[in-house]
Amino acid sequence: MRNKRNIRKDLKNKILLYFSNNIREYAIILIIFLIGVILGTLYVRNMKENEYTEINSYITDFLDMVNNGSKVNSNGLFQTSLRNNLIIVFLLGLAGLTVIGMPILYIIIAFKGFSIGYTISAIIATVGRFKGFKFIISSLFLQNIIIIPCIIVLSVSGIKLYKSIIKDRRRENIKVEIIKYLSILFMISVLNIIAAFIESYISANIFIWLYNL
Repeated sequence: MRNKRNIRKDLKNKILLYFSNNIREYAIILIIFLIGVILGTLYVRNMKENEYTEINSYITDFLDMVNNGSKVNSNGLFQTSLRNNLIIVFLLGLAGLTVIGMPILYIIIAFKGFSIGYTISAIIATVGRFKGFKFIISSLFLQNIIIIPCIIVLSVSGIKLYKSIIKDRRRENIKVEIIKYLSILFMISVLNIIAAFIESYISANIFIWLYNL
């Protein structure tokens, strides 16, 4: 029992130390992400009539499909979601491995925030707050509580890798830091595969169940 408690305590201390040592990097990434969310929300509010009509038509058609009892193509949705998730992870990973990739990393984070803000605002603007809330919670929430922390952690890891290489250019240090980074990249990729599965086979069915209620 003591060994387990000590292990938990050590793990907790390591996690707290990690976040305290990287608080500045996390703050920067979170601010950039939130700026993206705000811009996405503002974009929807200032959309042109034809753009709003297209979004409204897409969401309305999807809801009509649910009303008519049509099943969601979970396999097709999984393939699309998996591709989109891994593209973002790959781009972030590549940006983190290159010295000139830091601006690209920030742009990807801002774009992800923009897409979240855009999607949420578009749904609420189309179907209203109550239905929009059900739509968002059921179809967006579960996978994004995995995806968003993943891309934030990966981004911070990329910044740490960049700073570590700049600080110590010895070949041994670069090799060790890259191996650490690739290990994190692999774990993030696995988590994004899980998120794609949740979105396709769990969130979609939860949404249909809630909507029918």
